[in-house]
Amino acid sequence: MESNAKLEQLKKEIHDFSAQLKQLAEQKENKYKEKENIDKTLNSHIKIAKELRDKKAVLDKNIRELKETRTVLNNELKGLFTKFNETKQKQPKTKGPRESPGIIKKQIEAMQYSIETEGVSFEREQNYMERINRLKAQLKEVETEGENLGELKVAINKKKSDADSVHAEVQKTAGESSAIFKELSEKSESISKAKQDKVALQELLKKLKAEIDSITQRLSESLNEWSQMSKTTAPGQMQPVEKPEDVMGKLKSRKKLTKDDILLLQRGNRR
Repeated sequence: MESNAKLEQLKKEIHDFSAQLKQLAEQKENKYKEKENIDKTLNSHIKIAKELRDKKAVLDKNIRELKETRTVLNNELKGLFTKFNETKQKQPKTKGPRESPGIIKKQIEAMQYSIETEGVSFEREQNYMERINRLKAQLKEVETEGENLGELKVAINKKKSDADSVHAEVQKTAGESSAIFKELSEKSESISKAKQDKVALQELLKKLKAEIDSITQRLSESLNEWSQMSKTTAPGQMQPVEKPEDVMGKLKSRKKLTKDDILLLQRGNRR
């Protein structure tokens, strides 16, 4: 009677251990699925982060090149301003406002008209001619200086427009780079969280494995004890389809035992 009671107790332990193993195996499978999903998410985040880093690297390279171009244009613009001021300072100093080419031309035309139509004296004509020559020289100087200053003004405006365009492009590209940096920072946080979740799952899986190993060991001990005690009982009528030692092989290889496996061990040891 005592032996039968012990056998029943062992059978109950075997049943309980098997149920626990089944539950733990299901938990382990679910956690592995979670880990696979986290791995997919993590790989996706890493792939996107790499694409963002590559895109930002291209933008940053463009920014550096644009800034170099902007520096060259600003230096050239500075040189043009210097040349403009120097050219302007070379103009002869006159009292009052400088006469325009139009006024000088009118003065020349007036004196030439007087010489041709008024019959002026030789002395006065000589005075007119001297003044005309001086005005012509002055006109040429004024026109030359005006042309130079005008060309410099055109060059300055063109260079300033180019420098402003490059500066606007620098700001636009820098804005795009900043937006990517923000997105990349958010993606880095997602990667960090996914890695933390993965580590936590790995630790949980490690604990589940240790728990499964422990219960498997206890189940093996109960099965061995039950197997030894069942040899003293009367042989059963049903013969096993599979050898008990094959079922024990499953146990040793840590394969999950079914209820049929457990009954098989019982029947095999009652032959």
